[in-house]
Amino acid sequence: MRAFAVVVVVALMAAACVFAEEEKPLPFVLLSKSVSSKVVVLGEKVDVTVVVTNFGQVPVYDVVVTDKVTGGDARTQTIEVLNAFENSTITYSVVPNDFGNFRVAPAEATYALVAGETATHRVVSNLIREEDNEYRGEDVDDSSTRGFVSVVTREQYDRMHTKYIRESIAYLFLGAITVVFPFMMYRTKQSQVDFLIRQSKKK
Repeated sequence: MRAFAVVVVVALMAAACVFAEEEKPLPFVLLSKSVSSKVVVLGEKVDVTVVVTNFGQVPVYDVVVTDKVTGGDARTQTIEVLNAFENSTITYSVVPNDFGNFRVAPAEATYALVAGETATHRVVSNLIREEDNEYRGEDVDDSSTRGFVSVVTREQYDRMHTKYIRESIAYLFLGAITVVFPFMMYRTKQSQVDFLIRQSKKK
């Protein structure tokens, strides 16, 4: 009986250890990447921003963020400790040197769960969104690409934004009609009522 009790106690202790291990909080690291503009004129710069954030409940260690630049060297940032709900940002600028699609590859980050240990965990950033590729150049189908900045001439850039200005004016005009028309109808009816009241008083 005593031996059975010892076995039960040992089993309960083992189960408690397993449960505690399962309930141990873990980090949740995300890496995001964005650019200042999805369409640029050849020769103008594009600002690139990479943000690594620890959304978990425990810190991570020896974080190394690497972003490979098209036509350039890799940008690297090392973070000794990234605590829970903290973030770190890399910002730099690049200047595309050719027309067409300038590739914006995803960034990467590695980190360790314990200080001093080898960084074995890896996270990859997003690509820029497909629907944000706005350039519609001749013989170029940008609608099927992902992770690109469109590099255009000044004339193409101005033409694109002129189109957006016209569309904005048209939307504002239509919006004004929907607001003003009911008010004009109300004023017309009110004038008719006032006229009838004045006519009735004269009689």
